[in-house]
Amino acid sequence: MRPILQMQFEGGQFLIDSRTVEKGREGGETEQCYWSTPDGVSASFGHGAAGVCLFLLYLYLATGKDEYLKVGRQGIAWILEQGRLNADGGLTWVARNRTPSYTPYWRWGSSGIGRVLLRYWRVTGDGLYGERINDIHIDCDRKYTIFPGYFFGLAGIVEFYMDLARFPEWEEKAMESAKKLLAGSLLFQIERSGGLAFPGESLNRISCDFGTGGAGIALVMNRYLTRCGSSFMVDELVPGWARCDSPRTIAGLGAFSTLVHADGS
Repeated sequence: MRPILQMQFEGGQFLIDSRTVEKGREGGETEQCYWSTPDGVSASFGHGAAGVCLFLLYLYLATGKDEYLKVGRQGIAWILEQGRLNADGGLTWVARNRTPSYTPYWRWGSSGIGRVLLRYWRVTGDGLYGERINDIHIDCDRKYTIFPGYFFGLAGIVEFYMDLARFPEWEEKAMESAKKLLAGSLLFQIERSGGLAFPGESLNRISCDFGTGGAGIALVMNRYLTRCGSSFMVDELVPGWARCDSPRTIAGLGAFSTLVHADGS
């Protein structure tokens, strides 16, 4: 079996070679890039350029190879150019060019893109990225959506805010937004004899899975309560990004009670 890192390097080279490169809309010299799939073109974390850019950033941090960062930043430039301001002034994106709907969700929308942008901000110190993160906050700061889950619902948006809360300039408003979102998720709770359950995909049945059901929601609640750090990321590669969000913890039962009774205002 080939070493795992070697397989990642081969994947990274494939992404570099398969990207589409173009100039920005303003006619500047800065190159941008994106990746096409049979289902269309997307800026998203789950299905598009943001997820690719995060992978390239991690490869850069693991190897020191500048080309990974260069191409990743080309992708970020393209992503930012695709963003649009909503009625509230928040930065948002269509799910993909064939699905012209705007969402704040982790899988397709602004919160997933925001998580990637935050890591590029941390590594590069680019002030533009910080400004756009503030714009994304406006789109994501909400209590009500149609689903409670991680991939396509309120819980996944919380992960963006828990990432933000690591940094003093965002911590207070990020924790308030996370509390609001989790209070919204709890509106979907179903009391069962063994505890709380949540509806999954399309809200038509109870689900315990990570992406759409109770497992993903519980994981994010635990992060909010304990500041334990993000799951399924390789953030130990990011300079100064400690495993835990904060050395402080919140008293579990008391904090959970504040979520249950939060009005989200």
